[in-house]
Amino acid sequence: MIISENTIERVRALSIDDVLSTYITIKKNEACCPFHNEKTPSFRINIKKNYYKCFGCGKSGDAIRFVQEVRKLTFLEAIETIAKSHNIQVEYLEFGSEEERKEKITKLETAKLILNYAHDYYRNALANNPAMKTYLLERGFDDDKIEEWQLGFAPNGWKNITTHVINQNWYTVANEIGLVLTSKDQNYDALRNRITIPIFDKHGQIIGFGARAIGDDKPKYLNPNENFLYSKSTILFGLDRAMEAIKKEKCAILVEGYFDVMSMHNAGVENVVAPCGTACDEKQLQLLKRYTDTITIMYDGDTAGQASTTKLLNKALKLGFNTLTVELTDKDPDQLAREYSNQ
Repeated sequence: MIISENTIERVRALSIDDVLSTYITIKKNEACCPFHNEKTPSFRINIKKNYYKCFGCGKSGDAIRFVQEVRKLTFLEAIETIAKSHNIQVEYLEFGSEEERKEKITKLETAKLILNYAHDYYRNALANNPAMKTYLLERGFDDDKIEEWQLGFAPNGWKNITTHVINQNWYTVANEIGLVLTSKDQNYDALRNRITIPIFDKHGQIIGFGARAIGDDKPKYLNPNENFLYSKSTILFGLDRAMEAIKKEKCAILVEGYFDVMSMHNAGVENVVAPCGTACDEKQLQLLKRYTDTITIMYDGDTAGQASTTKLLNKALKLGFNTLTVELTDKDPDQLAREYSNQ
């Protein structure tokens, strides 16, 4: 059996301070960190965004990640633990034979281990690279914004994460999710010399990385490959953060890229999402239908952006959306948001 999506959503909807207060004493959204010894609290909780961060040891995440870390549990075990302690009935789905169920769960948990390892590696690499932090600062990302979006950096080099992945016997799954590649019998890192942008599902669990090239490397952006954990037609970047704002504003703003979403959010416009490097699919629009019947399309003003706007507009109208478009000329949403933030 596998835990139902409804149960996961109900657990994720819990306020982070309610979950964490079972394990730590919280005063004014601060606490002494449970992950390292300290006398002065450096552990901070952002209730609005359901997010914690320790400024002493660097641990961070949502309530589910906290319970995973503090109790040494898998993701599914943490869901069960939180649900039971908050009187949420755990619903299970049947999934084939017991052997098939165990195989699927093992594969999913291995993928989570790989993604979290790579994520921590990339974040540490960025923290120790002043040039990359300066590049991001020029794009409007100070240390707080880097932390909020959990950005990282994949350094040059062919085996920054590959060696560890192979030593942990994770190669098969890492190759399937596209983080370790093989060519001419040589294994190597898929992401090199790129800013890494973690992509989360609507439950706040990391499922892949977008990555922006530094310098003249092509393509400028890399997106996750299709795999058992990530399907581009069912994912919208930023939706895990934007859901509440979309419901509140009764409208979702669709933009084209990762930095468009992040810069708009940084400027205070939080009902913004984007497809991950692809045309917006009808499945993605149907996903938005759960939260709103109105969308605003805010794509780039170049020829490609205008063509994409027309295609998306037609899809949205067929699905019954109330649809608005914003016509941009010489700037994209990322640039506009940064200019607005600097005023």
